[in-house]
Amino acid sequence: MPYFQLQKVTHQWQTFSGRHYRAVTRHVARLSLKMAEAAHVRSPDRKTIPSTAIRSARAVSGQERPPSAAAGDQRSKRRLAMLQRSGLFGQDTCGATIERACSLDDLESAYRLVHDVYVDAGYIRRQLSGLRVRMFEALPDEATFVAKIAGKVVGVVSVAVDTPALGLPSDVSFRAELDALREGGSKLSEMTNQAIAEEYRKTGLATELMRCAAAHVIQGDSDETIATISPNHSAFYRILGFREIGSVRSYSATVFDPVVALSAGLGQYRVPMSEYDDAKRFIHNFLTDGNPFIKTVEEWSRQAKAQFRDAGLLRRLFITDTGLITECSGPQLRCLERAWGRRLFASATGRSFLTRAKSWIAAVLAVANLRDDANPRLAPPAQAAP
Repeated sequence: MPYFQLQKVTHQWQTFSGRHYRAVTRHVARLSLKMAEAAHVRSPDRKTIPSTAIRSARAVSGQERPPSAAAGDQRSKRRLAMLQRSGLFGQDTCGATIERACSLDDLESAYRLVHDVYVDAGYIRRQLSGLRVRMFEALPDEATFVAKIAGKVVGVVSVAVDTPALGLPSDVSFRAELDALREGGSKLSEMTNQAIAEEYRKTGLATELMRCAAAHVIQGDSDETIATISPNHSAFYRILGFREIGSVRSYSATVFDPVVALSAGLGQYRVPMSEYDDAKRFIHNFLTDGNPFIKTVEEWSRQAKAQFRDAGLLRRLFITDTGLITECSGPQLRCLERAWGRRLFASATGRSFLTRAKSWIAAVLAVANLRDDANPRLAPPAQAAP
């Protein structure tokens, strides 16, 4: 095969992704290197095969010498300058206040913004309630953070905590990948409900909300945090220390929503900086020591737990306004009763799930007894007289 045709095949391979992409690419590159060097030697004027092609083949095949420390420092400085020029890590938040949503108004405004943004993007179908509320939002450990301008919610991000009963939102598409992390002993959390109002998407609001969510998970007890995002946004998350754990697939079974699953080990942010280049040191400081939300996480959690003990808030948000409780299965109701506490669950829903279950069982037994009385053949045999 001619050298340039082999290069074309290599380029075609690079347009596809698969389990053996890296191994195949290196193998083809090694063959390409041998042919390129041979053609370069045979060429009288040494111009048949450019030397840059040889260097490129050596780099892909793993035979290129590692760059010097000085070259690595220069790349690190260029990356840092690029990050600072991007505006993503600036202070352009348009005067927004970022806080944890605790009140009913803030929570409903947050879930309404998520619903509207996701419907407009084609991620979900429109709901009658106009709110995106799932079982995860009904758990007291989920934290929702909002950016507010003049009292209006213009940005949202939530953090869900893994539970044995419900798992995480991304289990719907990446169960195998998340189970592999769980089997390795990792406790998981997930950043979800990420939405920014259209007029503020070119500002630093999204990054500040991510910074707030990062403070929450770093201060928590999770080992890994998950983010399921559009492939177009993966480069930004890699800058923050995420790695890909799940390839592109649809997040929804009813609406095509291509996403990838990323994960970040939180241990890297819980230890002092060491042997980091300039860009990584900048990100580490941005999320940890220089993160103003680190100091407020504990107080926000205390306020949120106090608000979540309000039976009226739970009734309004999950029954009256969205009807979530009425759509829950038996196991889901038991999960909520355990999470809320039996007394709070009974106060919010009118009576406990166990009471309703006992009533349902009694009704079934009563119907069975009536059927037995109506059909003598189903009745137990009469004992013979002594």
